[in-house]
Amino acid sequence: MRTFYSQIEKETQDLLDSLKINELPIPVIEVAKRTGATVTAFDLGDEISGIVQIKNGKASIGYNPNESKVRQRFTVAHELGHFMASKSNDKDRIYLDNGNYFVPTKFRTTNIKLSEQDFKEEQEANAFAAALLMPIRFVQREIKNYNGFDLSDSSMINELAKKFDVSTQAMSYRIFTLAENDQI
Repeated sequence: MRTFYSQIEKETQDLLDSLKINELPIPVIEVAKRTGATVTAFDLGDEISGIVQIKNGKASIGYNPNESKVRQRFTVAHELGHFMASKSNDKDRIYLDNGNYFVPTKFRTTNIKLSEQDFKEEQEANAFAAALLMPIRFVQREIKNYNGFDLSDSSMINELAKKFDVSTQAMSYRIFTLAENDQI
């Protein structure tokens, strides 16, 4: 696993430990608020899922209430990932993301070419969201409850997605990534 992914896994685990969160689903809005962020539902239009403004070391996270609950949760976790990463560089920033976090729509334009740094920041925010909402130790624990977990069994993936309160797509990708890195 790449270094920044390993670091993100550790950071999210440390965060959950410090907040004494041990149950599913992870209360992502509570987590964000306990890190000092404000979180607000905000109608961002059809194309925008979330936004975070980071100013003077504080974050204001907005998420689109018109999207599904699991999408809202992932969006808040993703934006929180941007905030947590910004703490190390102490820069004021605004991240405006559409539904495809790998190609963010910044300032409502789809004609933007992501710099290598922008692409890396989006990958890190996605990894943070996945690690926060689906922590390794919880995924490992839940998979052990099955008598022979089968990644190709969609009913198992659906059950896990419900337990973690994430989309089936996010759960599938998380399990696949962890399996690929011999972590489950």
